[in-house]
Amino acid sequence: CMDSSGKVTAVGRQVARLPVSVQFGRMVVAAEALGVVDDVITIASILEQGDITVRPRDVHETPAWRKLCPGEESSDIMAQFAVYKAALAMSKDQLFENDVHTKAFSQAKERRRQLESALRGRVREFRSNGNRDNILKAVCSGMVDHLYRREGYSWRNGDGATRELARESVVRGAEWLVGLPFDLQIQTRKGPRVLNLVRMCTKVDPSTLTEI
Repeated sequence: CMDSSGKVTAVGRQVARLPVSVQFGRMVVAAEALGVVDDVITIASILEQGDITVRPRDVHETPAWRKLCPGEESSDIMAQFAVYKAALAMSKDQLFENDVHTKAFSQAKERRRQLESALRGRVREFRSNGNRDNILKAVCSGMVDHLYRREGYSWRNGDGATRELARESVVRGAEWLVGLPFDLQIQTRKGPRVLNLVRMCTKVDPSTLTEI
């Protein structure tokens, strides 16, 4: 969004007009060039809000929302996106039965409405070709500063920080991923402890990042 001298770029000016965080706004700007604006504004709204699903209390319990994104093992973001689309046709009772957080889902819908309103008249094609690779490229364009590589059971990023994958993640078999750092404080018998997690993860190929 800025050049090496600190001057705001054309991309930066576009991002600044959007009612979401900078990294999510960057995704939306990239989405226009990739033809996936309509899908990515939904994803940006979910990310701005946070998970729209309920975390299970039991680590061994499979949440009901997982059946709304069958076979998804590469991206928590795409899993949340699939849940959002399915939830649009559900009643409040059905949302509850499928472990969809009613309030979070409603707030994500409202954020999407605001984002859509801000974009009206500014983008050439307010549609989406639905191309998954292009959606993920747009997502990665806003998360390149949160790139992690597997080290055993942990994930390390460029500044040397090590994090664990959030237990609700659907991602499997990844060597590289982008995700959002998240620190969770929990209470243990020895007192409070902070878990350094990475959530909303997406499996990536370094060659894709080079292209971006």
